[in-house]
Amino acid sequence: MSIIRSTPAITRQDVDRIVNDFIRTELDSYRALHNATASVESLRGVIEWEDAARPQLRRRIAKDIERGEPFWTREHLESFLESRGMPIHRDSPAYREMMRALALAWLSTLDAMDNGAPAADPLPDQPAMLQTPTEAPAIKLDKATQHRSVEASQPWRSQEQRFFADRPSIGDSARVSHRQAFKELEALIAAKPLGEVSTSDIKAFADYLRDKPIERAGRKRLSRETIVKLLSHVRSYFGWAVESGFIAENPAEKVKPRTETREERDQIPRRALAPSELDTLFRSPLFVGCRGLNLRHQPGLKVFRDGRFYFFLAGLLTGARTEELADAPSTLVDFHGILCLDLREAATKTSAGPRLVPVLPALRKTGFVDFARGEERAGRKLFREVTRDWSGWTNAYLDNIGITDRAVTGYSLRHNFRQMLRASGITQELMDKVFGHEGQSVGSGYGRDLSPAEARLVIERVVPPIELSHLYINEPG
Repeated sequence: MSIIRSTPAITRQDVDRIVNDFIRTELDSYRALHNATASVESLRGVIEWEDAARPQLRRRIAKDIERGEPFWTREHLESFLESRGMPIHRDSPAYREMMRALALAWLSTLDAMDNGAPAADPLPDQPAMLQTPTEAPAIKLDKATQHRSVEASQPWRSQEQRFFADRPSIGDSARVSHRQAFKELEALIAAKPLGEVSTSDIKAFADYLRDKPIERAGRKRLSRETIVKLLSHVRSYFGWAVESGFIAENPAEKVKPRTETREERDQIPRRALAPSELDTLFRSPLFVGCRGLNLRHQPGLKVFRDGRFYFFLAGLLTGARTEELADAPSTLVDFHGILCLDLREAATKTSAGPRLVPVLPALRKTGFVDFARGEERAGRKLFREVTRDWSGWTNAYLDNIGITDRAVTGYSLRHNFRQMLRASGITQELMDKVFGHEGQSVGSGYGRDLSPAEARLVIERVVPPIELSHLYINEPG
């Protein structure tokens, strides 16, 4: 179809009339067909499929509105306009307003089909002159204005029963917990319309939970675990609203709870990653292909063998603490022909002993030595400050790839390394030297440094607990 010609000026009333005429000829026929076939037994499966697909259709329309893209039935509308001698240029604000009005009207029609009520008028009756592109700039709308579902204008808790109806897996006790979270949020933002709840509102909610005074079991503040749970309930509710096409974005999506206090962190028993978890980690997007430098947890085609790539590998294959790795020098020590990670200075800042840790063949085969030498040539530490908080980053990455057990953190890889040492069959004294623990035997007090023979024994005996060959590159072992 050729581009529709321009027209001098169209009022908001014209837009309303055109859209409503189109709905009567196009959308009403769709509703009529739906109602006519709903009672036909042989078509019941088709109707059920259509009903199930309606939320997906809502989301598609909502995304069109959010992105400002042409509504996907525009060719039908253009044919309708031409048949009535009403040419409108595609680049005019009037045309864009009509596309947006049509999308909103369709959303309203779908809602009406679900609720058994007539569709609402697509636009409020407020006259406005919409000029051609040569006479007025395009209309710029924020996301809240772009997305005008009926539900978005209602109080944010008005859809609570529909939420629970769509989530039958939420049991009675969990419903009580959800409603408690909603009640706490309502105390802050009252009955704000669903479409106007913002990320700053949810951040204020997280801050409120962080600072809320309590008197319970000797605690003065809510535990992080409780804060995480309440925030997750709110995030789930608004996520459901996005899925249902009521709002365009989840305002709670990026809001995080406060970090753990030292006392909370110490109370959680850490454990090693299970073999299946290790396999999940080292076959995750960071290692086999991600979307980009700042999207490491999302699958893609890019692999960056940088500090973030090697941080997890070094944690598993050297047993170094997160703080030790973050402070380790990039210069590897050649110890009688065996390259070692130098933790003699970094370890003095932790409770571990100063030590050299031999670079295991498995780590070397991933290209670690070349990486370290590149950082050394650039005059940087081994793991430069790509992030100010390596511990927070590693834990967040584990969460993002589905390893969510709070007993598993980046530090857990140190437990895995301890298991590797035990499985190798080396002596307890040598294990303590490599691991950085004070030994309990009498002999351990003499000569805490590795001998060349001990360093050789470590690289010959200690092997990773899972297969890592998919990460190897052509570097001599």
